[in-house]
Amino acid sequence: MQGWNLSEGFKPFNDLDDLAVISLVNKALGSGVARTTSYKFGFFKSLLDNLFNVDEKDHSLSFNTIFTTFSETYYNLIVKWNISQISGKNNSVSSVRKIIDAFILKYPEINVEFIPFDSLKSSLQVELIKKIESEGKKYVIGAFYGDTEGQLYQFSKKEHKIWINPGVYRILMRLKNTFEKMNYFEWMKFLEKCNDDDKLNSLSNKIDNSTKRSNLNLYRNFLLLNGQHRCAYCGKEISRLENNTPVDHIIPWSFVKDDRLWNLTLTCQTCNSKKSNKLPLRDYIIITEKRNDIILLKYENKDLVENKELVKKDFKNYTNKKYDNIYDSAIFNGLDRDWHSSKYINSINSEEWQKIF
Repeated sequence: MQGWNLSEGFKPFNDLDDLAVISLVNKALGSGVARTTSYKFGFFKSLLDNLFNVDEKDHSLSFNTIFTTFSETYYNLIVKWNISQISGKNNSVSSVRKIIDAFILKYPEINVEFIPFDSLKSSLQVELIKKIESEGKKYVIGAFYGDTEGQLYQFSKKEHKIWINPGVYRILMRLKNTFEKMNYFEWMKFLEKCNDDDKLNSLSNKIDNSTKRSNLNLYRNFLLLNGQHRCAYCGKEISRLENNTPVDHIIPWSFVKDDRLWNLTLTCQTCNSKKSNKLPLRDYIIITEKRNDIILLKYENKDLVENKELVKKDFKNYTNKKYDNIYDSAIFNGLDRDWHSSKYINSINSEEWQKIF
């Protein structure tokens, strides 16, 4: 199916099993598909990274959400690592690279010393995302739709949305790490043809970490302001004046590649180091859901203006049931589980827990 120039795609969804979805994705990502840029790999990464932001009422995802991740990925790969994303000789330059180069030429101060995407002023982020979304919307959305035979998602450029096949959505969630590895493997093979060897060191880590936030101060300040002054895992008191208090991704960042309040908490240095990339006991998820309920209730107050937009943005499409499903998916994907502090508080209803939040 030739889909790159379609303005919309609404082919009826088939009922697909795991093997059928894996086969479709393998075919779309494999070397048998003609491509001159890495855009489809970047798009699929953005889709996987944003599975947790899907509106489960209609399984929709906005173009802006997808291309925010897409823009951050390419900005960091191109500006920080100078990794070419287009095949061919004669110093070919991808259109996204041209957009980013023009952006840096317009704002040269951001390239004097590398500034990660998440540290750019929000107005600059919006400007760059808008330009890259315009390019991606034109060529990537329809092309990947065609490569996957219209079975992964439907889309409308007029409505600026995709609608993921509900059955495929559940499979992508359940096998998320498998699909990530498939995508990274084919992406790296493609980039090996486009770059000199000196740019390819630790390539998988560069791709994987291309959307990792460098500064979580906003979330640290929010949690302190809203009353968390103890480590979420052991209860140790945290100084309100500390600027280096760890902000932990409760379900690890390696699985939820996003920074959202509903999955962030403050810890002591010891617990942060020991927990590392492990899943905590489900009790910690339950108490975090209670905390999330408190935050949402508090910020429903119309008079409470400060941080209201942050809460609205980060909790969009969040539900406790969805958080439980993400936790179960992380277990299924093989993350080490049931970590807890040696000072773990046994009852989630105890007074000690209430002191933490």
